Amino acid sequence: MSRTRAALATARRRLHAANQRLVAEIEQHQTLQKSLEHARYHDPFTGLPNRRYFMINSIGPARVAHWPPAAHAIVLIDIDRFTLINDTLGHTAGDELMLQAAQRFAKALEGLEYVLARWGSEQLAVLVYEVESSAATYTITTELLKVRQEPFALRQHRIKIATRMGFTWIDSVCSAPRTRCVRRT
Repeated sequence: MSRTRAALATARRRLHAANQRLVAEIEQHQTLQKSLEHARYHDPFTGLPNRRYFMINSIGPARVAHWPPAAHAIVLIDIDRFTLINDTLGHTAGDELMLQAAQRFAKALEGLEYVLARWGSEQLAVLVYEVESSAATYTITTELLKVRQEPFALRQHRIKIATRMGFTWIDSVCSAPRTRCVRRT
């Protein structure tokens, strides 16, 4: 009887150890899966959502999630001479510039419901939910232009950037976009 109890206790210990290993492997798999999902939908250098995230998780659900239908604004921001910054100061400095610009834009958008994403190597995109009019969209774009006027600090350099911004206001009721461009300043 004592041998059976000892064998049963040994089997239980082995089973408990195997269960612990299995739980640890499952947790590791889940962490890896979350990491892969994050990498799929976010820019690896800035951590901002990427174009895929913007298109899949922002624009489509914006039409469904806001009832009654509301108007939304999309602003595309292109940083001029971005490749020159990459070539002279390095790609890390370019990514840092994008991150600093995104932080400034996010601060300018405080109080609004929005998604800010890295659209391309030198572009950002902003989706602002529930915007009343194209005039309000123009005001938002003007605020974004203002915040980028102060020089950026990159690797002991102070750099002023020029941007081009284009925006569209999408009225969900009539679903007719009204587009306008803001020239480089």
